[in-house]
Amino acid sequence: MSLRVIRYPDASTLAEGLATLRGSAVDMTGMVLTVGIVQPVDPLSWLIAQPAGHRLYWADRSGSVCAGWGFADVRADLTGELCGRYFGGMAFDPDAPTDDAWAPLGRQRFFLPLLRLESSEEGLTLTLDCRSGTDLSGVTAEATPPGDAIIGAITAQAPDLAGWSGGIRSATAAFDSGAMRKVVLARQTTVALHAPVDPFALLARLQQPGGFVFGFEVTAGHAFVGCSPERLFRREGRTLSTEALAGTRRRGDSLHDDQRLAAELLASTKERAEHHHVVEAIEADLAPLCTALSRDAHPQIRQLSQVQHLHTPFTGTLSSTTSDTDLLAAMHPTPAVCGRPTDRARAFIARAEPFDRGWYAGPVGWVDHDAAEFAVGIRSVLVLGDSLRFCTGAGIVEGSQAEAEWAELGAKSSRLTGLLQPPVQQQAVGS
Repeated sequence: MSLRVIRYPDASTLAEGLATLRGSAVDMTGMVLTVGIVQPVDPLSWLIAQPAGHRLYWADRSGSVCAGWGFADVRADLTGELCGRYFGGMAFDPDAPTDDAWAPLGRQRFFLPLLRLESSEEGLTLTLDCRSGTDLSGVTAEATPPGDAIIGAITAQAPDLAGWSGGIRSATAAFDSGAMRKVVLARQTTVALHAPVDPFALLARLQQPGGFVFGFEVTAGHAFVGCSPERLFRREGRTLSTEALAGTRRRGDSLHDDQRLAAELLASTKERAEHHHVVEAIEADLAPLCTALSRDAHPQIRQLSQVQHLHTPFTGTLSSTTSDTDLLAAMHPTPAVCGRPTDRARAFIARAEPFDRGWYAGPVGWVDHDAAEFAVGIRSVLVLGDSLRFCTGAGIVEGSQAEAEWAELGAKSSRLTGLLQPPVQQQAVGS
């Protein structure tokens, strides 16, 4: 499918640009209309102000951003020719039964925005894709800041510490028998909110520099949002970039403490072994798909706001026949979110975890004809109106201790839990 692109002269403000597209969209079926915007606007704040129901958001490490409203097209997979940039993701385990909470997203969905506000080094643009309609009812040029604090409390964790310890004992037995070398186990936390929160207002609070920021809303108030530190891959033409990100320590309370913990992470036999499993798997999975592949000889430290990880970047050249579907099939799930061997680790997870991971730890990102980029859907939240669900995982290898891994879960989830304020009645206890 070929679409004609019409570029209008730059508009001074977003309101002026939106009026230009609205006034030009009549009888423009099959065309793409775009206009530059001179006055700066935060795309995420703009998205918060738009009618709920069909919204998406993506921001990469370089600062390029796309905020999308409405869907010009929705695909259940990536087969067939793509005309335009589709954003979406897929479940950690595409074959697992779907929990009702994940049903609106399904096991895999990709969305082409009807209207998108994009920000990059080249500036700000507003684009309307007219292939399936031009109804912009309710869309505004207004922008809304994230708003008030999020009031809520944790109501459930699955498994609890006893169940978690039992899972690690079972994993250790599998290591001893030679059935597995690593498995990543997760805990699901449920939060009851005092009032429903706009998913993208929550996302505005979750985002942090250096992460992949994403959000997909398919019905009003029901969305999957997050800020992932981990790239699955980026493809530009035939050039591939990916990374191993595994092995964790918390951030320190001071510069000296931070440096001590980083040195401890680099020296840890257990953490280096966990990281090496990921490096080995990437090399094995990509070798059949690449004509060249290289990586750094030794891991470095990648620091985030609450935790720091061992990090090894890779670059490669893809063979002429390798598709994005091939890359996704080969690279997901990585040992950083599943384990090794992959099939045995995934089967162990299915038995051990008392919940559906859904899109947690699955690929999230975008794809078009010339390029693609996917992150791993961790540090993420499923927003369900007046409640939240989020998962946190830890890599289990020989020598892992249940209490230490449980503490790691707390460190990884601290950015989200730190946003929660307890309900007023809890604040008043003892006063």
